[in-house]
Amino acid sequence: MERISPTPELKTEWVVHPTWRPTAGVGRFQLGEYFCAPFDHLTKEYLTDSDRLQGAIALIGVGSDLLGDTIAVPGNPRAPGILLHATLLDSLVRTGFLTRLDQGSWRWLPEIALLLLGILGLLAEVRLPTLAGALANLGLWVGFEGLAVLLFLGGWLLRTGPVLVGFPLAMLGIYVTGYFFEGREKSLIREMFGKQVSPDVVQTLLDNPQEALTARRQEITVCFIDVCGFTSFSEKHTPERVLVQLNYYFSQLMPIIYGNRGRLDKFIGDAMMITTDSLITMGNHALAMVQIAVQIREKVDLINANLPSGIHPFQVSMGMNSGEAIMGNMGSADRMEYTVIGDTVNLASRLQGKAGRQEIVIGPRTYELTKDAISVESLEPFLVKGKDTPVQAYRVIGLTMARNDKENHLRG
Repeated sequence: MERISPTPELKTEWVVHPTWRPTAGVGRFQLGEYFCAPFDHLTKEYLTDSDRLQGAIALIGVGSDLLGDTIAVPGNPRAPGILLHATLLDSLVRTGFLTRLDQGSWRWLPEIALLLLGILGLLAEVRLPTLAGALANLGLWVGFEGLAVLLFLGGWLLRTGPVLVGFPLAMLGIYVTGYFFEGREKSLIREMFGKQVSPDVVQTLLDNPQEALTARRQEITVCFIDVCGFTSFSEKHTPERVLVQLNYYFSQLMPIIYGNRGRLDKFIGDAMMITTDSLITMGNHALAMVQIAVQIREKVDLINANLPSGIHPFQVSMGMNSGEAIMGNMGSADRMEYTVIGDTVNLASRLQGKAGRQEIVIGPRTYELTKDAISVESLEPFLVKGKDTPVQAYRVIGLTMARNDKENHLRG
């Protein structure tokens, strides 16, 4: 020990000893943080004092790059190799070694954890709203990393790389894919319903895409509106005049349909087929349809009283019915149309045939749903092809409820 002295050409002028304080806030584990002091700052007595070395382990090494005894550690790519020995001794004597959980029969534990978290994350994305699903996935990720820290503090080392990096990437892929699929879904809804309903109803359908796109059986109200005497008019006038006349009337009626959250199913020559259901009307679909029909009748009377030049007076007949119908996309691969079919639709068409000029005829189910809000006149029951019992129909005289009461009834 007496012959130990600084050797400038070898740069062996450093002495190290542990600072005995943990790094990275991980409790009792020493991760290789040691205090280094220039050799020439310590006296020979410091190194040979038996009291200082009593019960201690002294390591002497070199810090010269020329000797190649350097190692890469976090924060220092060329740390003296003696630090590795000091860390190992510290683990043996004071803290013990970490036990890895991803070796032997447990070697696939991180990958299995990633798979399980991915399944849970996918379920959260599918079952929960977008924001709630994202927060749930963040909670899964943070929870796993927190578990890894707790295990580390207990002496167990779990490789977190696959989950730390893989889980966010997997969730990002799910969200990006979902975004594009959702975009296609919304584009399809806009394409299907953009010309059938008002913009606010389109937004309602966008908020409920599964309801809008999934074929289903649902109670609805269907109304057929026919322009009376149009066949004879079309035979006496040029095609251009016929189209101008018809388009003018339809353009006057469409705001009423849209304003009451009705859906234009289709134009059928000089007739229209419109529907209402609880999703788009958000309430009593039958009363909403009766209100549409009454307002159309009033609008036609107003048009005929103030006819623009070149427009011939027309009147309409309307028949409606409520009941279950099948709703969904129908057609071929080349052309699809969202529409409704069923006995409810067929009976509505028959009821329209029973209506006279400027009359509204409704079926029994429509009457049952609206009888507290309308005044009617009972018609003679009539037989419909395919039915054994006569159908009771009603002619609508008008609405009997005040506007506020009607709005409450519509929502009710």
